Amino acid sequence: CRVAPLGSRGRNPLWNQQIHQTPAATTAPPHRARPDPGYGNITRRSTTASSRYASMQVSLVRRFTGGFQINTNYTLSKVVSDASADRGATQQDIRNLAAERAVTNYDRTHILGLHYVWELPFQRDAAGLRYNVLGGWEISGSTRYATGVPLTIITATNSANSFGGGNLRPDLVGDPVGPQTVNQWFNTAAVGQPAVNQFGSSPNGVIRGPGTHVTDLGVFKNFKVSEQVRLQYRLELFNAFN
Repeated sequence: CRVAPLGSRGRNPLWNQQIHQTPAATTAPPHRARPDPGYGNITRRSTTASSRYASMQVSLVRRFTGGFQINTNYTLSKVVSDASADRGATQQDIRNLAAERAVTNYDRTHILGLHYVWELPFQRDAAGLRYNVLGGWEISGSTRYATGVPLTIITATNSANSFGGGNLRPDLVGDPVGPQTVNQWFNTAAVGQPAVNQFGSSPNGVIRGPGTHVTDLGVFKNFKVSEQVRLQYRLELFNAFN
């Protein structure tokens, strides 16, 4: 068994900034309200973003003994950044960059991996016809669990009356955790349209998407043709339970 903390910091990654965004409560035509009237959108690629990754990683290995082996890996982690993607982020409000810092869109709190091999015990040490008919069975597999990634709620209504910026977000007025069903994943009553001429208070990554579970399985039948020759029949299932 091995337990190890692991962390890293990212300094000066690139992120996009819409520096020609008009402020909230713009009443004049957008081209006149911009910092430099007459010019349209201006995107600056700045190196002022940063990121932080912290994790605890656990590894448990049972070496092949008695016909069975398993490797288990678990990671508890968190990734926080101003910009989840290199050169891919645009801010809701260029004048409030601090509001963009949140868990990244690739953060997964829990990741568990299991990798195993099992030689079935019946007639495992038999010889000749008995082994070829009854023995020689083997099962192997890989199972991976991971929590969902953060998702950001956006609104298509520009109640802030700001132009030339990134996606606008609603106000967060309650707990966004919902029933997590196909028909309704998050609590829609937890968000509302911001007041006129105001940016929304809901942060990036405010809800979690569904997690993932993938299991790949293999069933093998081994045959002893001779002392030097072995034959194996393989049945492999990828994402077996989907």
